[in-house]
Amino acid sequence: MKAKISLAILMLGCVVVRMNAQDANPPAEDHWKQVCAQALVQPFTAPSFSNPQPESELRNCDSEALYYGFDGAPNPSAALECAYYQRAHPNPSIGDPFAGTGVLAMLYANGQGVPRNYNLAIRFACENPWAAETETELRIAHLERLRDTGETSQFDLCDNATSGLIQGACEDVHQKFADAKRRRELESLSSRWSPEVKQAFKALQQAEEEFENARTSDEVDLSGTGRAAFALAEQGRLRDQFLINLKRFAKGEIPPASQAEHQAVDRRLNAVYQKIQKSPEEEWQYGTIRPAGIRDTQRAWLTLRDRWIDFARLAYPALSAARLSTQLTRLRLHQLLSLGGGR
Repeated sequence: MKAKISLAILMLGCVVVRMNAQDANPPAEDHWKQVCAQALVQPFTAPSFSNPQPESELRNCDSEALYYGFDGAPNPSAALECAYYQRAHPNPSIGDPFAGTGVLAMLYANGQGVPRNYNLAIRFACENPWAAETETELRIAHLERLRDTGETSQFDLCDNATSGLIQGACEDVHQKFADAKRRRELESLSSRWSPEVKQAFKALQQAEEEFENARTSDEVDLSGTGRAAFALAEQGRLRDQFLINLKRFAKGEIPPASQAEHQAVDRRLNAVYQKIQKSPEEEWQYGTIRPAGIRDTQRAWLTLRDRWIDFARLAYPALSAARLSTQLTRLRLHQLLSLGGGR
């Protein structure tokens, strides 16, 4: 009996100690809310700019692009002015975690365009209307750690991404940098093309864009909150493959293929495609991918294949149409198999 009583007293003591500890240190999920509540009531005046941009320009400014400098050098001073304008003129119809307060949090945390000020960075992180609570909690903890330890590592909104919205926005940032790199490579590749080849390339690019739109709309599952990130990532893979094709076709670095081999691969593609189109509806009840969307994408791909053949006839005259078409068909076959055509 004494042993049981002693154990009960010990457990009670642990509860009392735990309760006292909780009183002294509020739960982490409440801490960030208290930090934000305090930050948001602090007196604050937006800075004035010596040579302010006219509102006609600020109305269409892009603080994210100015901050990152996707296709050139970042411009933190212009990003600061633009972000303050966006903060004062929010657009509630566009879910953009970077616009306005998002960029301001990064500018002040990193001391870009303004002296480093973690308290203001925290304030703007708290103000961000497009941040999920978990993200805000993580960002506040991140910024407090940087402030309290004196660490000067770069802070980025994407460091604490948890929601589908910010994942899509961060994937968009990644792809904008990648697009800038792709454009530079394309400019280098096309610098020696004749006007006739360049004209054919415009038609090829148009067909590629239409295929990318169809593929990312109809052959990517867009049912989850991360749908924007998934679509952008797939678009990036397609654009990478397009550039890879240009380089390999120019050098003839693709497997040889006879007309008979091309016909065999084409028959395989058609068989997989028909299997998808004839599959029972219940196989497609989950997600957003449907045979009708795959049909539309296949039609866009057929146009793209034909534009590739037209372009290659001028740009790579030594490359046979059968060899080119076989390689393109193999790539498309892989895409269809990944959608369930191999079941």
